[in-house]
This record gives sequence, C-alpha cells and structure tokens, in this order.
Amino acid sequence: MAVYQIRKRNSPQVSDFIDNFATPGDFPVTRKKNMYSKILAFLFSFFTVSSSLAQNSVTLSADKFAELLRNVPDAQLIDLRPADEFAAGHIRKAKNYDFLNDDFEKTALKNIDRKKPVYLYCFTGVRSRHAAQFLKDLGYDQIYDLEGGFAKWTYSSKPYVSGSAGVKPFAVFTEENFNLVISTNNIVLVDFYNSSCNDCKKMLPVYEKIKAENSYVKLLRINTEHNELMVEKFDIDQTPTLIIFKYGRQVWRNTGEMPEKDIKTIIEK
Repeated sequence: MAVYQIRKRNSPQVSDFIDNFATPGDFPVTRKKNMYSKILAFLFSFFTVSSSLAQNSVTLSADKFAELLRNVPDAQLIDLRPADEFAAGHIRKAKNYDFLNDDFEKTALKNIDRKKPVYLYCFTGVRSRHAAQFLKDLGYDQIYDLEGGFAKWTYSSKPYVSGSAGVKPFAVFTEENFNLVISTNNIVLVDFYNSSCNDCKKMLPVYEKIKAENSYVKLLRINTEHNELMVEKFDIDQTPTLIIFKYGRQVWRNTGEMPEKDIKTIIEK
C-alpha cells in the first residue's frame, strides 16, 4: 500500500536540549547536582527568551488587521504564499515574497525595511507564524500577523484583488465551518487528500459511490495542500486519510487504500 507523505516542519523539544547535557547514570552525585543546576538554568533562560520573542510580534484578527492597514501609511504588507496562489487572489497592495523560496532571506533584507511595520499573511496563518519568527531573528521588531491568514480574510468577507479574471481563491476549512458541517450531518466521511496522491484518486470513486447510495452520508474532501489548520488539528502526515464522524463524534480513522465493503461496515455499525 502506497501513501503520500506530507512534509512537516519539526520544532526542537526541551528534551532534545536536556539529552545533550548527559545520560542518566554517567555522573556521580555531585556532578549530577551540577548538571541539574545547569539544566534548570537553561530551562529558565529558554522559556524567558521564548516569552520575550513571542512579544515582538502581534497576531491580529481580520478586522483589526484591515483597520491598521487603512490607518498606517507606511505599512509593508507581505503575502508569503506561492506566486500562483497570490495570482488567484490577494489583499490589495500586498507584495508577494514566497517564504518557502530558498532566497527569501535575501529578498526580505533587500525589500523589507526594518524601520517600518511589517504585516504578514499566508493562506491559513501557519506559515506566517514561522515567517514572523524568522524575521525577528533578522532584526525586524514591528511584525503583525494575520490570524487565520487569507482564508480567514476571505471568510470574513474582506475585499481582495485577483490577477486573473474568473479565478477564485482556493476553498478552505476553518474550525467554524468544519464544525458546522460535522454538527449538522448524521454521518460525515472526511477525506484528507493531496492532488499528487495516486491512492487519493483511486479512493475518490469509492467515497462518491458510498455517498450516492446513502443519502444520510456527507462527503467532505479537504485538500492538505491548502488547509494547513485542519492538517495540524488532525495531525495528518499521510494521504489518503479517511476520518468518519457519527453524530458529531469521531468514530474511525484510516490511512491508505481500503475496500469499499470495510468502509460500509463502519458506517452501518
């Protein structure tokens, strides 16, 4: 069975740093006391620095973000998404610097003024959080991040412009509209898929057949490429992943191909 692996960013854990100090049993008692003193000092420093860094950027709701953009004449508005998503739709006056490009640091230092406020957004707010930290490390100290990203912006009926006539931004699920679907349908098949995943394409006719044969079954397809918040919420690292909800409660989950009869069995239980 082949599955599509989703790449994720990994953050260092406190345990990773502690492991670098010593292995239990390697030290006599006195040296252990010294070691633990160092660990405690490190942890205090670690959380103090993390707290101070967090205060250097501000996460804003779509309403507040829009208000500041109107009232701050020297605001630098940066869209961190790929060029094709930017072309499909973006906030007016935004500059497009793809955060995942290898030359993002060089581009930022050349085009983004450290002395002026920086307003960041991506698609769902995940990438912009990483970018905010990255820019803080480069010396930027006036950083504002759009909560929920461009998805929340459009969901809140805020205006946007498009570089292509007739092209609309990608559909996205927020927790609000996802929970609405789950709570208003008896049985929901949630299909996490990726456009490059062959198994996802094989399973789609199976899901659609089950839906067509059962009027009480709702099929909800979530593209992992454009729904980072849902990917994080359900810890999706491979596709296809199917999650079944019954009466608002998750009852089953599977990754990879699965026979139609097995899925029907779960639904009919």
